[in-house]
Amino acid sequence: MEENKTGKYFKYAIGEIVLVVIGILIALSINNWNENNKNKAQTRLYLEALNLEIQSNITYLKNSIDISDNIMGRTNIYLTKLASQNETEPHDSIINLLPKNVYLSTPGYLPESALDDFINSGSIKNITDVELKNKILKIESQYKFFTKSNEGVTKIYLETIDSYFKSYLDLSATSEPIGSYKIPKLNYKPNRDAFINNMKFSNYLIEYIGWLNYSKNSMSRTNSYLTECHKAINDYLDND
Repeated sequence: MEENKTGKYFKYAIGEIVLVVIGILIALSINNWNENNKNKAQTRLYLEALNLEIQSNITYLKNSIDISDNIMGRTNIYLTKLASQNETEPHDSIINLLPKNVYLSTPGYLPESALDDFINSGSIKNITDVELKNKILKIESQYKFFTKSNEGVTKIYLETIDSYFKSYLDLSATSEPIGSYKIPKLNYKPNRDAFINNMKFSNYLIEYIGWLNYSKNSMSRTNSYLTECHKAINDYLDND
């Protein structure tokens, strides 16, 4: 201060402060860059897991749609046969095969653990594509719609057709071994009046075909939506 160098020291001090601030900003930028890369990598892992789950569900839905089509076709054939005006047809053995040909085979739910993990982790907020983010968030509602329609099919089958079979058919005729136990053939004759030209059972079959068709449509809708999501996720991962 005696040499009147206050201005030089002041400028030097400001310069030191500026350098420290710049250093802090650079460190923060590097830290943010590392954090963003870490979040990006984690989000990618969640998306890849979700896409594998979606692909598995798409395959399962396609198979289930084919099975539903098959059951509807066979149920319709039986509906025609049982409406025969010939009292000696169909043969008792054909009637006893009803449970083997008209059965319940609709999945009650689709696995969604990867979807739940992704959403619960909060990593979905890292997706920059808003349209894709919304698509993923809507997958759960598609699963719920699918599950509800299949619950309807299950309820109708168990409360009507399955109950009817147990009352009027010899289930041992089509029973498979249970574990190491082979079910004996009891050779009971079916109650023909309960099936041949029987309006009640015919209505059960018609109602079941209707519900199977509704279930098939819900599976097709869910399958189409998942296919869209699968493609959108693949595109995002390829361009990310």
